[in-house]
Amino acid sequence: MMAAAAISRRGVWGLTKKLWELTIFTNPVDPNLEADVQWVFIKALNIRDGRFTVTSERGKNYQVDIDTKAITPSDSLSSPSPGVIRDVPDAVKKALTNAPPGKEYDLSFRIMPSYLEGDFNGDGKMDVAVLVNERSTGKLGIAIIRGATGKVTIL
Repeated sequence: MMAAAAISRRGVWGLTKKLWELTIFTNPVDPNLEADVQWVFIKALNIRDGRFTVTSERGKNYQVDIDTKAITPSDSLSSPSPGVIRDVPDAVKKALTNAPPGKEYDLSFRIMPSYLEGDFNGDGKMDVAVLVNERSTGKLGIAIIRGATGKVTIL
């Protein structure tokens, strides 16, 4: 089973005739898991120079040529807005920009919220977990930043 995200174009001034419909992306759905938690939705639509840019909620960009209806997936994920980066706790910024893990990993904003806080190791200090992307391989992982020490553990 596949889930799909699509856009369609209807006539102007309230006409109901559909002019075209286009499937932007699909994603496989594992029948052994709950289907609705596997769906990926369109997060943003932008238009520039005769092209749609469609961004999925996972941050993947797709360029759509309005005239030809050609779809070109972008290899890069959408960049987080500066506001999103500001919303990351200071401990995360410090650990993943100034410390050695920052040379190997980038913050990933594929999920919202982009971080979780809790006392993960039971020391009474708030720790932070954040999704990261390994630069060399593109693999996703979770960085745990210890509240007491600022030490980073990548899972």
